Amino acid sequence: MAGLVADFTAIVGSPMDDDMTAVAVTRLARPAAPPASGSAPAPPAAPPPARLVASADLSAIPEALAAPLGGFLEITAAGLADVGPACYAPVARGGLCLSLNVASVAACGAVRLVTDALRVRYGGARDWTAVEIILGEAVANAVLHGSLGVSSGLRESRDGLDRFAQLIQAGLDDPERGGRRVEVTVVPDAAGGLEIAVHDRGRGFDVAAASQDGPTPGGTHGRGLALIRRLARSTTFRDGGRTLVFTV
Repeated sequence: MAGLVADFTAIVGSPMDDDMTAVAVTRLARPAAPPASGSAPAPPAAPPPARLVASADLSAIPEALAAPLGGFLEITAAGLADVGPACYAPVARGGLCLSLNVASVAACGAVRLVTDALRVRYGGARDWTAVEIILGEAVANAVLHGSLGVSSGLRESRDGLDRFAQLIQAGLDDPERGGRRVEVTVVPDAAGGLEIAVHDRGRGFDVAAASQDGPTPGGTHGRGLALIRRLARSTTFRDGGRTLVFTV
């Protein structure tokens, strides 16, 4: 497609007087002939390539999360070079992925967009309010603690709450931290459940300690993780705490 557009532009010149639309049509490979009697069956065909939308326009996210597409990759200052490789495999398995930088997660209402897309695509007798709550807590942790490195302990006092808000804004204004990706992937399982993973690019944390500690009595620390564990069927941490995987 890129070569076709380049050849066309070379002929007609640029800028053009009108819009240009290019359409690519690909013929799928023919299915293999059935094996002869008594021979070994042919191996299953490889899954089709992931159908992903890559764009800097966040308004394209709802369409990208709707069937038959498989997700949205935000084009940032780094292009797509920093998209996590784990984003692609779930789509090939019939799942979804969403990869955004930190600032875009809040700007587009990512949690609601993903929850609505899952409800339409997978349906089922699921507690969708619980799914949205879990996803909201997981994404908030990935943004605030993982990507921006802001401690939730600050919220336990009035002065600390002011400092908490200041640090969030400072993190969003920092090109390095504010530009980190937060990625959500979803894979349906054979039993009709959904495995949802939320990944950040932060420093991670001590998973063993977090598994032993509960929420601070009368405080705010640890409540989100405790809520996730209570509502999800299962929770697992990977990548040194950078990836939370839960099933619903």
